Amino acid sequence: GATFSKTLKIETVKPNRLKVRLNAGDIIDASRGTFNGSLSSQWLHGAPASNLAAKVEMTLSPATNPFEGYTQYSFNNPATNFYSDTYTIFDGRLDASGNANVHANLPQAASAPGMLKANFVSRVFESGGDASIYSQTIPYSPFSAYVGVKAPIQNEYEWLETDRDNRLDIVTLTPNGKPISRSDISVKVYKLRWSWWWNSDGDNLSSYVNNTSTEVVLNKTIATSNGKG
Repeated sequence: GATFSKTLKIETVKPNRLKVRLNAGDIIDASRGTFNGSLSSQWLHGAPASNLAAKVEMTLSPATNPFEGYTQYSFNNPATNFYSDTYTIFDGRLDASGNANVHANLPQAASAPGMLKANFVSRVFESGGDASIYSQTIPYSPFSAYVGVKAPIQNEYEWLETDRDNRLDIVTLTPNGKPISRSDISVKVYKLRWSWWWNSDGDNLSSYVNNTSTEVVLNKTIATSNGKG
């Protein structure tokens, strides 16, 4: 009288019938406030996707290692919680040649922890309702310069020795990853007194570093020369 069941997942892959391309540039500068690009689509046999409906959506996410050659540096602010909505960049129709100009206001993302990634999903809809999809990711820069920190940690447990000097290397880069000199950089080093090491990730770092009981080990203002400090 026993009954057993097993779920089998069946996936149906439907290929694109339209070629879809969004020209968004190499990097998006959020300080400009607007996005300007172009959307194009053709049938796979070469004919233009004339007068078809199209939609372009964008979401933002933090970039882990945004700058080539500086993977050992941390450029993200761990005391910032960042969440992104889905932004509609374009919702309209292509022209008779299968093209459309894309203009939209950009979110400033002032609470971003650092450089972001803009994830675009472009859809062009056939007259029957089926859609062909094109996805792409482009760097999204909410700031004019970025500060990276490299801690002198050379062991797998990520600890620093006491009673000795520990050197912190700092770099300042442009959104394109080029060194840039910056002044009035505020540097603070905190000693965080977590209850236990295994629950440190569950505490809110943003509220912890603003607590009056937090010990500030170092507080000074520095400048970088040719991007180094």
